[in-house]
Amino acid sequence: MPQLLEVVHPAPGFRAVVTLKKDLDDLPKAGAYLPTQRGMDVLHDVARQLEPTATARARLITGTYGTGKSHLALLMANLYLGHGADDRLQPLWERLRGSQWAGRAAELEKAARSLDRPYLVVLVEGPQPDFDGALLRHLEHALQAAGVTDHMPATYYRAAVERLQQLLSDQAASERLRQSLDRAGVADVQALRAQLEEASPAAYEQFQALHRLVCFGANFDPSAATQADEVYAEVAGKLRQAGTHSGIVVLWDEFGRMMELVAGEPSGKIGAGVQRFAESCGRAETGLHLYLVCHRSLDSYVALAGESRRLPGAQRQLWEEEWQKVSGRFQVWHLESKPNELFSLIDQVLVQRGEAWTVLTADHRPEFDDLTEQA
Repeated sequence: MPQLLEVVHPAPGFRAVVTLKKDLDDLPKAGAYLPTQRGMDVLHDVARQLEPTATARARLITGTYGTGKSHLALLMANLYLGHGADDRLQPLWERLRGSQWAGRAAELEKAARSLDRPYLVVLVEGPQPDFDGALLRHLEHALQAAGVTDHMPATYYRAAVERLQQLLSDQAASERLRQSLDRAGVADVQALRAQLEEASPAAYEQFQALHRLVCFGANFDPSAATQADEVYAEVAGKLRQAGTHSGIVVLWDEFGRMMELVAGEPSGKIGAGVQRFAESCGRAETGLHLYLVCHRSLDSYVALAGESRRLPGAQRQLWEEEWQKVSGRFQVWHLESKPNELFSLIDQVLVQRGEAWTVLTADHRPEFDDLTEQA
């Protein structure tokens, strides 16, 4: 009796678990994505969204566990990053050319290969303390990773100047600051302030290091007095003007817990932030795209929020109106796998090994025939 791995083996690049941030640079894994009908619908939409003048660019992708949401997001991130012509994605294009979606796949491949300038991709995962703050923190990380910190938003520098003044106004903090200047590589605090006012990226990095030394390891957070939609629009404009990027794409995986908070209080801080950012994505000149990935459908989040709040008639109507203001900003894609698609996915994931597979199927033909009849 042959061992299982002597008969079949997983398709190259296939992994049962995909982590968006960790696997971002793994193009073979991204290219191993196996689309369903709904997954191909999303990718066909991406082909249109790769055009810089596209509008209505706020998307919500929902689906239960196992429907390939994170794997799809991984592939989308790499397409927006401009990797469509990378040889490591060649197996994907070959597989799609031979699929039932060959026509739409050709549009996607053409758009991905011909993308002139990549997008700056900002990745966020899971629940965060706040919506705007998380977007701003991860934008900073993305700018640093892409080596374009010279496009840091002006609001960050103003916030740094204000924070420096706060530290200097506090006697204890001011003393720690002056003792930490050498360790942070700062020659003169007033010169640092002047450089921050001139939006110097090097000065901003020095201030971040100084802030950690003065404030017992705490990172400087410039997001407290800024709104993500305004900052992103400003940075996207700078990137496009510089000719380095076509815009900014935000991919937020595992957004479910945040969506629960939005549904519970649509007009609250998080709900208002989501609404503002989605609205900003609808303006062509901003060059912004937003993808939120959740497990439940929107109806499920509404039902859960409604059960927990149990509002009286008038208040419930107001809550529903506020929720519509948020949800109405999004194009919703619900991923699902039909039974026939599941069998097709299994067939693509498990690759048969020639002779061993032939022998096995020949020896067990009666059993396979019985199972086929029962199915």
